[in-house]
Amino acid sequence: MDKKKWKRISRIFDLALSLPPNQRTNYIHRLCSDKPELQHEVHQLLQSAEESEGLANHHLQNNRALLENFATHINMTVPEIEDSLEGETIDQWELIELLDHGGMGSVYKARLVDSEIHQIGALKIMHQNLKTPANIQRFKLEQQILAELNHPNIAHRIDGGITKNGLPYLVMEYIDGIPLLEYCDKHQLTVKKRLNLFLGICDAVQYAHKNLVVHRDLKPQNILVTGQGHIKILDFGIAKLLDPNLYELSAIKTRPGLRLMSPEYASPEQVGGEAVTTASDQYTLGILLYELMGGLHPFDVENKQYSEITDAISSQAPPYPHQRLQDLNNGVKVSKIAKKRSTQPQKLIKTLRGDLLSIIQKTLRKEPEARYDSISQLKDDISLYLQNKPLLAKKDVIKYRIVKFIKRHGKKIAAAISFILILTSLIGYYTIKLADERDTARLEAKKAEQVKTLLIDIFQSGDPFSQTGSKDITVREVLDRGVTKIKNTLQKQPLVRAELLGALGNVYTGLALYPKAKPLLKNTVDIYANELGTNHQNVAYTTNKLGYLLLRQGNYHKAEASFKRSKQIFKKNLGKNNPDFAYALKMLGFLYSETGRPQKALSHYQRAINIYEANSSPAITGALNDLGYLLKDLGEFKKAEATLQRCLNMLSDKKQARISHANALSGIAQIKHQKGELVEAEKQFRRVLSMRKKAFPPGHTYIAASQLRLGWVVIEQGHSSKAIPLVQNAFRSFKQHLPSEHWKVAAAQGILALIDIEQGKYEQAENTLLRTHQIFKEQFGNNNWRTQRSKKALSKLYSVWDKPNLAAQFTP
Repeated sequence: MDKKKWKRISRIFDLALSLPPNQRTNYIHRLCSDKPELQHEVHQLLQSAEESEGLANHHLQNNRALLENFATHINMTVPEIEDSLEGETIDQWELIELLDHGGMGSVYKARLVDSEIHQIGALKIMHQNLKTPANIQRFKLEQQILAELNHPNIAHRIDGGITKNGLPYLVMEYIDGIPLLEYCDKHQLTVKKRLNLFLGICDAVQYAHKNLVVHRDLKPQNILVTGQGHIKILDFGIAKLLDPNLYELSAIKTRPGLRLMSPEYASPEQVGGEAVTTASDQYTLGILLYELMGGLHPFDVENKQYSEITDAISSQAPPYPHQRLQDLNNGVKVSKIAKKRSTQPQKLIKTLRGDLLSIIQKTLRKEPEARYDSISQLKDDISLYLQNKPLLAKKDVIKYRIVKFIKRHGKKIAAAISFILILTSLIGYYTIKLADERDTARLEAKKAEQVKTLLIDIFQSGDPFSQTGSKDITVREVLDRGVTKIKNTLQKQPLVRAELLGALGNVYTGLALYPKAKPLLKNTVDIYANELGTNHQNVAYTTNKLGYLLLRQGNYHKAEASFKRSKQIFKKNLGKNNPDFAYALKMLGFLYSETGRPQKALSHYQRAINIYEANSSPAITGALNDLGYLLKDLGEFKKAEATLQRCLNMLSDKKQARISHANALSGIAQIKHQKGELVEAEKQFRRVLSMRKKAFPPGHTYIAASQLRLGWVVIEQGHSSKAIPLVQNAFRSFKQHLPSEHWKVAAAQGILALIDIEQGKYEQAENTLLRTHQIFKEQFGNNNWRTQRSKKALSKLYSVWDKPNLAAQFTP
């Protein structure tokens, strides 16, 4: 979106926000009646704000001219904003100058009249249109909080009351200063001077916390610096009391689903609607510290929609501040940022790499319990940094990185653990050989040492505090480094090389990084075939993994060939009653199910289940899950639900069955969806989505599948606007990881087309649905439920489009 369009949307949104809620929709419709796209964007922004209560802090800029120009351009009249109260007197306060016009109220510079004392204050008064009991109660609570807080770095309360019109007002200390970031840049303060200012902010926040007050809105605009360099924190309008009995008016009930925050400076728990504690203010201070030091916000929030910002806050790991600067690829901008800190670009980057990085990282951890225990500890670490002493934040860095690494990626890391175990086994094997054959043992010991050194090198390279490391340890970075090092160092040990490349390929597959995984698995198959023979079991195992990858990519022909090859090798080496042979049968069944051959799939699933049962194999749960999905697709809902429930019962005692558990629950939710039990289906899909978000990295295709299912159900309940971000996220994920002709990409486009129908975009919906229907028909056949659903969607389109003949052609 270009900046000019964004400004238009933002200004219309701000003006709509100044109206009573029941007038906003009609106003936007009138203003943008001949601009449907603009109208849709403003509606989306308004809905996001209303759902989050970000509207409480979205500042209404005083840019009347821009609004009037835009209104003239589209031949509409802009309603008047509330008139300025400059020159009027409220009780004994004369309003001299409008200072700010925000979402909840206006702030004026005011002078005390009829008094021998010459006193200036900042008078804040609520907007007339927002005069509700809840807002008045919150306004009065701010008065009480400020009356109790007495700290040199917090703007104190002078007076307060109610106007003749029933509007509450609050008079605070008038601060002749400028916002924090602007002050620091204007005076080109060094990193150390900025840290000393930051300590002043921490003092005030720590004082508020000791008085059981959480600010919740510590953005730069609410922190002013006077000409003498003194910090003053403003605006406790959305502050929260940790003790609800502390003040008479403190029991304010926020409407369910509403979140009081400024999204760019919100904590993950604020964004997620979770309990807010003092740790939330600490996260916001971390964002401030990041900006103070590196000149950039931790996330790319400029011109972003509300949902994009909150998604980043809740799910994205902030890049290192020095990395953000390096990634700009804009030497001029980096030089300007460095100059504002009275230093050179390389010196600034070096400063941001060291101990300062540890402090910033700890404040910005997603889990509140992983941050500093208190603001006092944060202050202590900053003081230690300024004295060049060891930090508290570094004590748990290794432990934290390991726990975070595993927690973030859940079961997918099992393949990486297998990779480590393989190395450990190899080392043990080579150690045993030392006792048997001295000459051979020396050779094997050398190999073992190579493997051990390789493992240490790969994982140590992710530690920024090691001599070779510089970046955060993430799954993808570890894998990429591992591939390069293995290829470069194990040329003379092909079997070891194959084991390691295969393990890495499996992890890439688990992360849905299929283009990365494919060459590794193919390379592994070739090595095993050359070294051990084409019918060796290792060839079969890896060929099966390659087949699964190809299936996920939608390359069904090659996937089928891979599964059949592994099936034949297992049959020859292990016989027809071995669980490995059963797994090959199951994967063929899955492929047949995906490609519209249900009877062949049914036969293969049943054979696999019989073998698993005979061997008491725990792998039976996967076959039961896949069989349940197939029965669902065949419309045998009762049998399908019983099969999936059997799978769940067998998984209930297994600690590492979270992904399988979510898969089975998703199947049951789909059954309820197809039976028309939409409310219960939505409930189940939300549960599955939550489970998958904990098990997979952001953007994974399994998360996308849950988002798409949930969005579909929400649409069918008549809430298409709420479904849009879900379906769009799913579409982006599928498009990123899968070929453009993959049926899941088409499915996401088809669901988006349902939204287009509701919005009257019939031609756009028609093109999408016809393409989706063709893909489903070619891949699954005319009788598959996916194809039938696409026909039903086309029939609905042509019916509302008043094309009955075409509607009849596509009636299922």
